[in-house]
Amino acid sequence: MHHKLSHLSKRDLLFLLELINRSTTTHTDEEMRNLLLCTKHLIPAEDIVAGLATINDKNQDLEVKRILNISYSPDWLALYMERKYFLRDPVLQTHYKTFQSQVWSETYKKHSSPAEKDFISHSRDFGLINGVSLGVATSSTGGSLFSFSGRAISRHPQYLAILETLIPHFHSALSRVATLEKSTDISLPNSDLGLDPTLSAGYGGTFFKIQPHSHPIRSSSTSCLPGTNSCRLLEQGRPSREFREDLHENHGLSTTSLPLPRKFPLPHLSGSLG
Repeated sequence: MHHKLSHLSKRDLLFLLELINRSTTTHTDEEMRNLLLCTKHLIPAEDIVAGLATINDKNQDLEVKRILNISYSPDWLALYMERKYFLRDPVLQTHYKTFQSQVWSETYKKHSSPAEKDFISHSRDFGLINGVSLGVATSSTGGSLFSFSGRAISRHPQYLAILETLIPHFHSALSRVATLEKSTDISLPNSDLGLDPTLSAGYGGTFFKIQPHSHPIRSSSTSCLPGTNSCRLLEQGRPSREFREDLHENHGLSTTSLPLPRKFPLPHLSGSLG
């Protein structure tokens, strides 16, 4: 176990284990979104986005395979692609070279070219100056990226330790979802991106398909929010039956005596990409 997790309470550790357990049975976009939203009970994240992509070795363009927008601003997402910010985003460029956990503010301090400064300035306009990003490599230039914005996440190493424990499991879940749900490469409603519903386009090597969705998938949908459907059993200290059986049969443990998971005050879900 990550040594920084040793300070977690039993209820938080139980919640962490349940999220890992839930990730093994995640097969759809909706289930993946709910899983990511439930992390808000362990970390004070303001906005979340996750994706699978590859950096093209020849021209350094970003080839997006899948994006799940949980609560990022659609205006920022559209601007990010339109202006090809992926070419000068220090966090993204560093991520697909190293696949190491990053605190945004620390990464920004190490980059000072005019193009990078311009990107950082626009990021600040959308409230994206504090947060963390991490993921798992599937090749030398490709893999997953999970970004969580929030000042508190950046300041307390324990939150990053929690995410470093969860992300390998979330990566497997997102990869499974991408394989099973191939109907769209970017899971964003067309209205969120401000693009034509029939558009199938590429931005200098960044190719994606947009198809109409019959329902919004951003976190403004209350059924996806912590406090409702997907997280209710976790909030009430009632782990899934499968999880309880696994603890009992394989580890000789019981969850009945564990206290309820802590609830963080959830910030307003307005968001952006970083």
